[in-house]
Amino acid sequence: MGGDALNITNCLLTLSDSRSGTGGREAFFHQQKESMFQDCVTLLRLAGEPVTTRSIADIILTLPTHPILLQTPETIEDADLRARANQWRAGLTNQCCLRGFQREKTPIESADYRRAKDNLIVRWPVMADRTRSGIEADCMGTLAVLNGGLIGSLIAADSTVGMGNLENGDSILINMSPTVYGETGRIISVFAKFVAQKWLLARKANPGDQILTIVSDEAQNVANKEDGQFLQECRSHYGAMVYLTQSINNLYGAMGHDGENQTRSLLGGFGYQLMFTLGDYPTAKYASELIGSRKQVFVSGSEREELTIGDELMGKNGWTASYSHQIVPILETNVFMGGMRAGRGIVQAIAIKNGEPWSNSEQFIPVAFNQPK
Repeated sequence: MGGDALNITNCLLTLSDSRSGTGGREAFFHQQKESMFQDCVTLLRLAGEPVTTRSIADIILTLPTHPILLQTPETIEDADLRARANQWRAGLTNQCCLRGFQREKTPIESADYRRAKDNLIVRWPVMADRTRSGIEADCMGTLAVLNGGLIGSLIAADSTVGMGNLENGDSILINMSPTVYGETGRIISVFAKFVAQKWLLARKANPGDQILTIVSDEAQNVANKEDGQFLQECRSHYGAMVYLTQSINNLYGAMGHDGENQTRSLLGGFGYQLMFTLGDYPTAKYASELIGSRKQVFVSGSEREELTIGDELMGKNGWTASYSHQIVPILETNVFMGGMRAGRGIVQAIAIKNGEPWSNSEQFIPVAFNQPK
């Protein structure tokens, strides 16, 4: 794995959240899991060890679980504890601590080393057993999935393709739909999207460079909070992203905790949104609100009592009119739910542009596409 400890930790947490499609986990254990991954990555890097999901798991499995294990084995009377102390000294965690200590470090690396060592060697052994086992089970549950089977062979092993291929005009197809491959397909797709986003944001694009686009079909299966952050910055790096999904409710569920606000923030980053025939009211309401409202004049009237001949000769009539001004949606929700053609070779949609009007001086414009049989 490349990148610094925070980026690697963020990647692991994003993959972990994708397993259930939510990011709403108990705050304490989520923070402890994040701290554990970051400390493991820091220790491995400073020790010169390769940073992989397998090596992170090895660090966690060789952590000391009792303060007495840190003593010199010869001073421990209990034979079982003495054997465990010898195992701890021979384990990967202790070896990384020794190599990290002996390595020449910058002031920042020294501070990172002290923090990681204190968390893993000093605080971990004195933590309550139940709390420690909960954190370890959560971390190892994530790493077990990433280390095993097809996921392990694609994520934890070397690859013959890299993001640099995109600069040559190549396309990378992740043909692992979660519908077919289940959680394996979801995690691989999320991982590939995450790596592509970070690579694009680190790209120094120059005038004339290609615009590189991430296309995510059935996007609710792989959506996460990283997408919103990517959209805010990708334009200056000549990057773009296309989301295809059925309804806004799908994204609410995929974003988990605070899903509505996360989704609204994400959708606000798209420059263009195409609304085809919608099947649910919340999405139609969102589309209507996105276009906005305008003032409209309404006329109403009533008949007065019967006119006399004199009134009619003077030009009076029996109708009383009244006028009112109201703010109403420019396009009602029913336009999105049943006012467009969908089928028989033609598919209609409404294209919405953020920030500026189309050629018709409106923020929206009706469009149509051929639909191959």
